[in-house]
Amino acid sequence: MSIQWDDPERVGHFIRLLERECKAWQDTADGIEALFPSVAPSQIDEAQSRMRECRARAEALRKLVKHVVQGDFTLLENPEA
Repeated sequence: MSIQWDDPERVGHFIRLLERECKAWQDTADGIEALFPSVAPSQIDEAQSRMRECRARAEALRKLVKHVVQGDFTLLENPEA
């Protein structure tokens, strides 16, 4: 996907997309956490791991949005940073 960073309208669409994706990961983590009472004890560790992964993805997207809004596109150029 190519974004024209000098076009605020296009950047706005990209930011909203990232925000929706962030919320989806957060909602998924919340859903997994809500299932904890019904998860078999032998599966709790895996469920907790999945929940943490979802929350980490949500946080990474939140940080990316923050950087893009501030005009810092370095995370888009080097996502491993």
